[in-house]
Amino acid sequence: MTQTGMRQAGIRLAKTASADPIPVVQIPATIAPPLGARRAVAAPYAGIVREVRVVEGQAVRRGEVLAVVISPTVLQTGADLQRARAQLDVTRSAANRTAKLVEAGVIAGARAEEARANLRQAGSSVAENQRLLGLAHADGRSGTYTLRAPIAGHVSMVNVTLGQPIDNSAAPFVVDAVGQYALTAQLPQNFVGQVEPGMRISVAPDVTGTITAVGTTIDDHTRAVPVLARIGGAPGILAGRSLMATILREPPAGAVQVPAAALVRLKDRWVVFVPRGKGFAPQPVTLVGRNAARAVITGLPLGAVVVGAGVSGLAAAYTGG
Repeated sequence: MTQTGMRQAGIRLAKTASADPIPVVQIPATIAPPLGARRAVAAPYAGIVREVRVVEGQAVRRGEVLAVVISPTVLQTGADLQRARAQLDVTRSAANRTAKLVEAGVIAGARAEEARANLRQAGSSVAENQRLLGLAHADGRSGTYTLRAPIAGHVSMVNVTLGQPIDNSAAPFVVDAVGQYALTAQLPQNFVGQVEPGMRISVAPDVTGTITAVGTTIDDHTRAVPVLARIGGAPGILAGRSLMATILREPPAGAVQVPAAALVRLKDRWVVFVPRGKGFAPQPVTLVGRNAARAVITGLPLGAVVVGAGVSGLAAAYTGG
């Protein structure tokens, strides 16, 4: 067939390319807060909010101050720390004197052991109060503590206002890690067994993720099983948004892809037309998967030339139709 004849017949050639993942099913999904990448910032002590330094949606660095709280408990702990330090100084002096008296043979050695035990106890009291204040990022002298971001991310929830009382059962802030989201969906029962953890899922041309869990029980009402996936962040990816997600299966070894229009059914077999001599001949292939734009097949090498458009006329000529 000449170039002119090919143009008149609408025939265009294409080459087989590396196969992309194959769509299995498209299902509605909802973007959820990131699993394992969301942190609640709890109030360690009851108090009154003196400063709020962030707003919902604000980006924060790890360790950045979110709020400052004044707390009677912090004041009390600070006072306990000062008393413990004073007691430690007294106990240390007493232990030093006792050690000298024991060395001089004035008193029994057991008194030195008792003095050292008292010193360790006083030191433990100081360390414990310091630890309590340190964990809360607290200042015992001013009676304040700071709530800080435990991870870098965005503040997704602010549950406090200036001057508001809070207690140690509250979580005034929630911080979500940057660029990490969960995706929840329902997989129809017809596709159970075709989808498993580790498969890819796509919610946009440039946003893909990985399936992390597939339910094992079909819901009586929806006749579906839950699917959970992890995806990255991108413009438009927001917690709570509903969208369509496509589950993808990796192609088998040796698979290539061709334009969907290259495939035609002849004698109960899928074929593509390939150049043969001065014309084209059908080449049987195995169809792995297809959509409106492309088809994934086996039976041809990478880079092989096929008829990508105009196969209907060739098929009619080949069958005598």
